[in-house]
Amino acid sequence: MATWWRSRPHSVLLPTGRTFDVIEAPAYLGQRATDRMKPFAGGTGDDDGQLPGPVAVTPAGRWMFLVRPGHPLRPELEHCFHVVRHGLGSWIPAPPTKLPEGTVRWAVAPEHAHWRLPNSYAVQNLLVDALNSPRPAVALSTPGRLPLPRQGR
Repeated sequence: MATWWRSRPHSVLLPTGRTFDVIEAPAYLGQRATDRMKPFAGGTGDDDGQLPGPVAVTPAGRWMFLVRPGHPLRPELEHCFHVVRHGLGSWIPAPPTKLPEGTVRWAVAPEHAHWRLPNSYAVQNLLVDALNSPRPAVALSTPGRLPLPRQGR
């Protein structure tokens, strides 16, 4: 399978909103939130989603946190134009999908998250904490290009 994929790569798009939602954030928030998850990485997880879930990263530096579906964005994140919730009717490219900028990769692979999805609010809390910490000089990895939920056709 790996040999076939290397010679004939395809894009894999995952629909969001039923099995999982995705909270998409810029690199500086995504990295900080993932770093804050690391203390839980050795645990067994629980129903509150303390175990880190799968996190995909686009070549443009967008971090996509796969979470349990159904929760809206917290007000602190809802007003951030660079944080997007992908729910019903949207989709994300799955690793190792190749985009014009490069290949989508896993920052936290599903197997490292024990194939479990965290509670959306647990991840959002980490993102809000990261948002409230001092920011780097460049907050957006691709200025002028705002992320939008991707709609299926």
